[in-house]
Parts: sequence; C-alpha cells; structure tokens
Amino acid sequence: MSVVFELKEDFSNLPLIVERYEQALADFHTDVNLKGKTIGTANSENPSLLAYYDERRAEVKILLDMTAARLERVKGELWKRYTENHSRDLGPKDKDYYIKCEPEYAKVHKLLLCVQELHSKYVAAVDAFVARGFSLRNITNLRVAQVENGLIT
Repeated sequence: MSVVFELKEDFSNLPLIVERYEQALADFHTDVNLKGKTIGTANSENPSLLAYYDERRAEVKILLDMTAARLERVKGELWKRYTENHSRDLGPKDKDYYIKCEPEYAKVHKLLLCVQELHSKYVAAVDAFVARGFSLRNITNLRVAQVENGLIT
C-alpha cells in the first residue's frame, strides 16, 4: 500500500510513519558493512539492499512532497486570513512574519524538517550502497587478478 493512502488528512499519524521509517534504518550500518561477509554474499545481497533502501527513499520523498504541500496550504490559509480579516493592511513581508509565528505553521514546518532529515538519511543510505557496489567490484577484480597471477604447481 502506498504511503500516500496511509497518511491521514490532518497529518496526525505522520510522526508514527516517520518513526517506522527510522526503525527501518536501524540495520543500515550492519547491512552496509562488508566485514565478516564473503565476497559472494556481499555481491549477491547488494542489489536487494540497494533496492530496499531506494524504495523507502522514494516513499519518504513522497512524504516530503506531501508535507511541503501541506505547509503551503497552511501558509495560504493564513495569508488569506491576514489579508481579509486583519485590522490594518499588511505588506507581504509582514504577512510572512505573522504567518511564521502562527502555531499551526510552526507545527507543520517542524514536521517538514523531520521528514527532510529522514529523506536525507535515506539518500545517504542509497549513496552508500552505490559506493559499496563499486567497492565490491574493485575487490572482486583484485581477487580475480590474484588468481590469474598465481603459479600452477
């Protein structure tokens, strides 16, 4: 099921969703580490681990986009309120300042920052697995070269 359909309209369950994705990152350092693994095992698990973390990165990106859209919606509603209902005419910068001081805006902005942080962690994880793939290729090539240079007795 897509994360789009999991997220409630009022974003009340977003912290729980973020926590679930944080927990999915708990094994990252163990997964990416090559020590104690054979070359064959490391080579065979790399594509599936890369796909696993990249899929979650894409899902978190959707959460990030949805949270940013929510923030813009909150900002738009507050902008409208300050434009139509304020006792004096406010300039755009004044409205921005007032909006950023609103509790609802601050709450959604904080959620956005949490999701941005999570997304950055998943981007780093995916990059680490791409680099791990290059390292595995280099290690494998070195081992093959060692075999080719061996003497037949």
